[in-house]
This record gives sequence, C-alpha cells and structure tokens, in this order.
Amino acid sequence: MYASDEEITLLKQLETVDRGVAKARKQFDELPHRQAILTTRTKIADVKKKQAQVREMLNDAEASLNALVSEDERLNAKQHAIEEKLQEVKGDYRSVEAQTKELNGVAKRQEKVSVELEEVSAQVSRVQAVLKQVDEALSQLHSKEKELIESFQAAGTKLQAAIHEGEKAHVQLAEKINRDLLREYDEAMRHGGGVALAVLDGTHCGTCRSAIDPGRLVKIRSEAPLSHCPSCKRLMIVES
Repeated sequence: MYASDEEITLLKQLETVDRGVAKARKQFDELPHRQAILTTRTKIADVKKKQAQVREMLNDAEASLNALVSEDERLNAKQHAIEEKLQEVKGDYRSVEAQTKELNGVAKRQEKVSVELEEVSAQVSRVQAVLKQVDEALSQLHSKEKELIESFQAAGTKLQAAIHEGEKAHVQLAEKINRDLLREYDEAMRHGGGVALAVLDGTHCGTCRSAIDPGRLVKIRSEAPLSHCPSCKRLMIVES
C-alpha cells in the first residue's frame, strides 16, 4: 500500500494523539473520586436519617419535659391555693381534714413529678449530646464531599482539557492524510483495540508478536511501505 514518508509520519503522530486521548478518557472514567463521592453521599443519606430519628426523639423528650414542667407549675399553684384555704378554714375540722388530704395528694404527685422531671431532663441531655455528635458527623461528611468534588473537578478538568486538545490535534492531522489511508487507519484502530500501527520486525509483527509465514512475508514486503498484519489486522509499516 502506497504512503509517502510524510503520511507515515502523520499516521504515527495520529496514533500517538489518539492513544493519548484514549488514555485520558480511561483515566477520567476511572477517577477514584467518583466512587468516593458516591460512598460519601450514601453515608450522608444514612446520617441524615439518623439525624431525623434523633431529632424526633429530642422533640418527644422535650415535649414530655415541657408537660412535666407545666404540671409542676400547676401543682405548685394548687399547693399554695390549698395552704391559703387551710388558713381560712383552720377552725373547721372537717374542712381542714379534707384540705390536708388533698394537700398530701398534691405533695405525692409533686414528688413523682420531681423524679420524672429529673429523669426526662437527663434523657433530654443525653439525646442532645447524641444529636450534637450526629450534626458534627454530618458536617464532616459534607466537608469531605465538598473536598472530593473540588478534587474531582480539578483532576477532571485537566483530563478533559487533554481530551479536547487531543481531539483537536486529531482533526488537524487527519486533514493532512489521504481519505482512503485514513479509513484504513480507522479500521486498524478498531481491530487493534486502540493501537492502529505495527512495524514489521524481521519475520514477526512488532506489536502482536505473531510470526508471519514466508509466503505471506513476501507479499507484505511487496506492499511496502504499508501492509497489514495477518493476525492483528493492524496497519504494518514495512521499513526498507
């Protein structure tokens, strides 16, 4: 297959450019940041669920605490009212007995409420501490996500720039190559898994290393400066 020295040089340059683009694309697709970001976002979702659960627990505990505080205030007011009434009816034995009995009931309930207040206050403190830990963990995960995204963008931008420049160089080189020859190159690139060119190395393909039988070797040499490898189908440069 005929090709000028300049075209062979252009083909070599084109392959170098195309392999560089393919490498950059592979690196972009395999950037570890992608999986790290997905993993971090999964953790964020899990922690947010935990955060919602803990906040619900805190709301329930605070509601119970507020209810107990309100009841304690009502009991205190009732205690004072009974004590005042006792002063008013202190000469009436039956009234004193009734008011004293009611006052004792209020005192017992106050003792129980006091214990419950202490327990629920402790529960609120514990839940608040857990919520603080969850909030801090979520904040750290958001910071990590931000760092990963920035790192991914930096690495990805660099690789995308390399891909863009490579594609631009491909177009510029391809314009200088005969269309038929360029078609042969593209076909060889597909067959060769991203490597289009090979060099005849004695009696072997310099790329796939397959041995070439003598009869086929004579034909390849007659097709110089370009032929095809019988095994890998790449464009084979036959150097004189």
